[in-house]
Parts: sequence; structure tokens; C-alpha cells
Amino acid sequence: MKYQDFVISNGIMIGKFEEMYQAFDDPWEQSTREKFALEKQIALQLLKKNNHKNPVEIGCGHGHFTNEIYKHVGNATGIDISYSAIQKAKNLYPHCNFYCSDISDISTIKTANVDCIMLVEVTWYVLDKLEKFKKDISVLQNVGFFHSLMTYKPGQQQYGKNYFTNGDEIKEYFSDVIDITDFGEIGHKDYDGGKRTFFLRKN
Repeated sequence: MKYQDFVISNGIMIGKFEEMYQAFDDPWEQSTREKFALEKQIALQLLKKNNHKNPVEIGCGHGHFTNEIYKHVGNATGIDISYSAIQKAKNLYPHCNFYCSDISDISTIKTANVDCIMLVEVTWYVLDKLEKFKKDISVLQNVGFFHSLMTYKPGQQQYGKNYFTNGDEIKEYFSDVIDITDFGEIGHKDYDGGKRTFFLRKN
């Protein structure tokens, strides 16, 4: 069994994240991929460009990217729905702030007093909670929002097609509550026609 089978399988959302983190030591190769993921390097540069001082990463897993954020801006918070993931993140990076919480609970973000919300490559896993999340972030003042997500070549995507299928549709989906300032797409020969999309709302 692969870790993906706990997440999305055959176009169906499974969402057993706690079970996945208990069964697998390094899903998505988090411990090694963070150093080479171009969309995350772009995120770090945009954080610095816009002078963000206390970002929060939603869906932080074991906290590897949260730690990279910390090293770049001096403070960082990570949130994940999996208790096992958060416990490991706390052990690995005790200088960062970590909370076990759900994207639907905006109170954790408010408590952490963050200045930028980061949704990095996790949106496919929270589609059923996006509408509430949009409403929640629309009323937050002076809080930026960075979003990145892998899209797929036409005909390949099975899950989430009723939400969006490409970068333009992702921007349109969020544009009613977010004034997007920086955006782009990253292509790579290994993506098989898919692209990494990203955008930022300044605080």
C-alpha cells in the first residue's frame, strides 16, 4: 500500500491523514524534497519581498517547510490535521510553533497572530472546506495569502475538476475574496504536461 492510497485514490478523496502519518515515515518525501521544490523557494522569496514576519503554513506535515520559513523570516507557525505529524514536527523543530488543527478552524490562525497564510500544495486535499476557508480569510485584515498547487495536463485530472483544472481557474476561484498581486506557473519535464501554479495576496 502507498501513502497516496490514504489520501486520494482513483479520483476519490480518502483523507485518512492520521492513519497515513502513523503508517509512513516520510510521505511526499518531505524530509528531502523541501530543499529542491521550486514553488517553495518562490514562496520564501515572496515572503521576504513583502516583509512578512509571522507566516503560517496550513498542512505543514512534519514541519520541514515551516522550518525553512523560520530560517528566512525569523518566525513561523505550522498547522496540520494529523496529531502524529504535529508531534513529530514539534520534536524536530521546537523553535517553531505547531498546532494540531483543521483548516476550517480559523481561530487557530487568529490566535497565532499571523501575517501571511500559506496553502502550499495541499488544496486538493481540502476542497470540501474551501468555501468556508474563503469566507474566513476574506475578513482577515492585513494578512497575506500565498497559494501554490500542482495542476495536470488536459484529460489527466480525475479529482476536483468541478473546482478548477488550471492556474487561471484557480486564480478566478479565489479572486472574489483576494486581490492577487504576484502569480505564475512553473513547468518541468517530469510534470508530464502539468504545472506548479502560484499566487500571492499581499497583506
